[in-house]
Amino acid sequence: MKYLKSIFALFFVMLLGHMTVSAQTTITGDIYSSTVWTLSGSPYTIANSIVVFPGGSLTIDPGVTVIFNSGVSIDMRGQFKAIGTPTDRIYFTSGNGGPNMGAYQGIVVTGSAYAKMVQMAFCNISYAYNFMRLMYSNGTYTFNNCYFYNNHFGLGDSPAAGTVSVDSCRFESNFLGVNQNYPGTITVSNSVFINNTNGANADNILNCTFANNTLIAAQPWKTMQHCEVYNSNLGVFVDMVDGTTLTNNYIHNNVTGIELKRYYYGPTVNFSDNKICTNSIWNIQYDYNANGDISGNCFCLSDSASIRAKLRDGYISPSYGVLTFSIDNACSAGVTYVEPVTANKAMTVRVFPNPMCDHATMEFDIEEGHVYSIDVTDVGGRLMQRLQGITTGSVQVSRNNLTPGMYYLKLKNESEVLYTGKLLVE
Repeated sequence: MKYLKSIFALFFVMLLGHMTVSAQTTITGDIYSSTVWTLSGSPYTIANSIVVFPGGSLTIDPGVTVIFNSGVSIDMRGQFKAIGTPTDRIYFTSGNGGPNMGAYQGIVVTGSAYAKMVQMAFCNISYAYNFMRLMYSNGTYTFNNCYFYNNHFGLGDSPAAGTVSVDSCRFESNFLGVNQNYPGTITVSNSVFINNTNGANADNILNCTFANNTLIAAQPWKTMQHCEVYNSNLGVFVDMVDGTTLTNNYIHNNVTGIELKRYYYGPTVNFSDNKICTNSIWNIQYDYNANGDISGNCFCLSDSASIRAKLRDGYISPSYGVLTFSIDNACSAGVTYVEPVTANKAMTVRVFPNPMCDHATMEFDIEEGHVYSIDVTDVGGRLMQRLQGITTGSVQVSRNNLTPGMYYLKLKNESEVLYTGKLLVE
């Protein structure tokens, strides 16, 4: 009898383990009260567009995966919180196989006195049209250590009068990472924008890196400081009017370094201590018809003729004003560019399609001289697969012995775990 009880107990434990692996929740109805999506119910599939009504709220626990069906959205009229951890990130992705940019709509924060707060941290967001569209004024919205990949807009539109903080995030392969259309206050700091069509336009851009953006990397409305911008088509587009600051940036190896729409030289405008060098066509493209003084910036050139050849101003066409400058090829004024504090190495990993049927591709940035391995474990920690001796940044994970459910991927080098993320098997 005791033997039979032991067998039944073992069977029950195995059943619970199987249920944990394959647990999933389909969301079809609106939310009217405080609601928490927990790890035990993950993944959560949003089957159709839903509303979080005033008085309601949605909290998403660490480790949860949220899957949006094609074209669906969340109308957020209540409060929203999705705070993961460095080792238990929250994932927002598309349910389409082989998803593309814009596969689902995303989250819209609309006009409601209850929608005053959005908090997101350690989240991976991919394949949305406009993942977070902030339409309500007087709110406070924070995004920390999030990774936005292959969205049309990562964060699109700002509130008419709200405060948006984006810190230590990575925006990669989006059409536009951060888009400020209205006169709110968006501050982007310590973040990376890489391989986007457009990087960011925002009030304040501080201590950020922009690389390989194919149209406009950065468009500050008020302040841009301590940033590096390189290998982009247009590094910085800026309208230097009253209250605008562009200082201590390193802008190099773009097609055009800076496009100055206007330049109101005066006590409330600060355009100085920038290192603007080796941009292939123009270091500065000047669009305004009044003269301007850009002394105090460095162009890494030792004679005025060479500097002048990289300025598009009144010497090129009488339609533009003439820029005067100083020669400081040693950049003695100093550029206090600071290496941005960015999200950890997990931010550079992509897994697709996820959920997978037969196989998934895992892509990540490699460091020369290292050998990597990937462990696939179930939610109970049991090792299901191990891929070893990896020296390239693209690896195929096959289904093999994986039954439908949720698994963990661990990417390691010789000494440490670099990434932990989820893999869903259909």
